[in-house]
Amino acid sequence: MKKFFSPAYMVLVVLTFTMASGSGCGGRDPNRPRLVPATGRVTLAGKPLAGAVLTFVPTGATRGSDAEARTDPQGRYELASQHGRGAAVGSYRVIIRKWVMPDGSDYVPEAGVGPEDSPARQVLPPRYSDFQQTTLTATIPEGGSSTLDFALTP
Repeated sequence: MKKFFSPAYMVLVVLTFTMASGSGCGGRDPNRPRLVPATGRVTLAGKPLAGAVLTFVPTGATRGSDAEARTDPQGRYELASQHGRGAAVGSYRVIIRKWVMPDGSDYVPEAGVGPEDSPARQVLPPRYSDFQQTTLTATIPEGGSSTLDFALTP
């Protein structure tokens, strides 16, 4: 039986594929901002706020995309952006939203259905939950990780 490809040809194909698939994977993209780990805790009237969604929107000269997180039952969160865990160094406007269903249970995100298109309602005042009215800001500093806590009042 005749062989279609010689061993040398197969090695060449594998090497070519490996080199082509590996190109562009070396090093960090210089246009992508360096992310800094950022965590914290959100409380409302001194109690942990579970199920809240935080959005950090870059302001001024801050490079990068929004960073987001959802609080756990203890009100803790860890930011992530489209580039990975953490947020780019810089200044942010912070929006915190908490949606609940008519029965008082937390809104659970569904594919293709946002909270605005459901019977859920926003329970936090606009000074926290509205992009235009929020009074919350944060700064992600250079260097190590950041802890950013938010103590909200009703």
